[in-house]
Amino acid sequence: MTPVPGTAPLQASAISKFEYRIDHPHGTPCARLRMPTWPSMPRGSALRFGGRDAVEIDVGPATYRLEYETFNPRTLRAPDYRYFLMEAAQTRATATFEADRGKAWILAVGDDRWRWEACGGPFSMRYRLSGPHGPAGGIRETTRLLRLRRSFALELPQALAIPEQAFLLFLAVNATYR
Repeated sequence: MTPVPGTAPLQASAISKFEYRIDHPHGTPCARLRMPTWPSMPRGSALRFGGRDAVEIDVGPATYRLEYETFNPRTLRAPDYRYFLMEAAQTRATATFEADRGKAWILAVGDDRWRWEACGGPFSMRYRLSGPHGPAGGIRETTRLLRLRRSFALELPQALAIPEQAFLLFLAVNATYR
């Protein structure tokens, strides 16, 4: 991936299949992404499995959660999805996947719109972020051969805060490895 001006490099590594740590380049932790082993229920549902069943992003003392909804059901194909990055009751960002648009997510952060699409090969994960003015960065897998812990390089615009960058990591990891 060619470095894009204005990107802030971060590194992520898998602690387990359900937990990822995001660090600054010098090794200081800045966020933790936790995914439950049980699937979360759709947005607004009341069923709980006795523990935390939402995907959570911890950034310092703040905890953000991810909710999702399905829409546009089809008879023979999967429905479309929309994920919400929530801070308490406020929506910070949304990501919408529409099957008719290919392998791309449309990310909305405030008034900004981004396109998040898979562009990796069969043995590696790579996602590219595009904005209204062209390429804006991406995430690529940097796991070495015979390593048990997956690692990733996040080269995303500084306009996206750490929670939004962790949100993009979740979308990439969830679509690739789950």
